[in-house]
Amino acid sequence: MKIKTIRILNGANIFSHQPVLVMCLDLEELKNKESREIVDFNRRLLESLPELKEHHCTHCRAGDRKCF
Repeated sequence: MKIKTIRILNGANIFSHQPVLVMCLDLEELKNKESREIVDFNRRLLESLPELKEHHCTHCRAGDRKCF
């Protein structure tokens, strides 16, 4: 996987009312592969970005495993 571009959007934008980071990735060998097919994907992602445990969307609550 390679990072192609990274942009910072300061202030309100179409993604959030807060600043966000927008990244374009080339998935290379991971293209057309679902995250559930990658061993320990969720565990490793949450170890790298622990804030995701508190993420919530309109369909689930913070920390709800169904969100992942």
